[in-house]
Amino acid sequence: MKKSLTVAFSFLACAALGGNAESSTMISASLATFQPATGSTVVPIVLTGITPPSQATITGSGYTVTFSGELATDGVVQGAAPTHAIPVGGMSGGSPEYLTGGYQSSLTLSAAASGNYISVTNGATVTITFSTPQTSFALLWGSIDPGNSVSFNDAASDTVLGSTIISLVSAIPDNQGPGGSAYVAITTNTPFTTITLTSNITSFELAGLAAANSPFTIPEPSSVVMAGMGLGLVGLVGLRTRRRR
Repeated sequence: MKKSLTVAFSFLACAALGGNAESSTMISASLATFQPATGSTVVPIVLTGITPPSQATITGSGYTVTFSGELATDGVVQGAAPTHAIPVGGMSGGSPEYLTGGYQSSLTLSAAASGNYISVTNGATVTITFSTPQTSFALLWGSIDPGNSVSFNDAASDTVLGSTIISLVSAIPDNQGPGGSAYVAITTNTPFTTITLTSNITSFELAGLAAANSPFTIPEPSSVVMAGMGLGLVGLVGLRTRRRR
């Protein structure tokens, strides 16, 4: 079932607070797309040119995407269907806008002109394998649900759950934002070559995907919430809602 949940802030979540050698994860969410850091190398996941729906292996520059267990109607998709909805990338005059393509593509008010995205079926697995180690992953996360998960190097300690985002959002009053979608950037202190995307509900929608060898920059203005992953909310800094430009 689709959520109307919204994300109107940026937050950081860490598996380990302090300066030890344990694996840690920083998660930022915003209503504006993330920008690459100066000098970083970005690996965008290109879904244009694929006829949807498709579960065929995608081989791009520096990455491979494979699908397992997808319904025939899911995988690389376009538009809306009973099992998936288009991730919302912004608002204009009270109407939702959609990405026309991949990472940092322009927005459109027309659902028909929106670009391809990935829908992860209940019980399916989508795996992105990079040819060189990466440290940060950015995406437009559609209709955020508790059963969504993003795992790095198949490590439980480096797994981000939709429920983590929801628990933090629910603590913030007067949330704003379009369509229950948010731009999310995840950075780990352990370089990764594999990202595994799963969902235990229908469905997990992803658009605007890209990886980089350094953290993506958080759009400003933004709000920040600090939390220890698995430890609950431990602090709140500079909370304020924001509107997308």
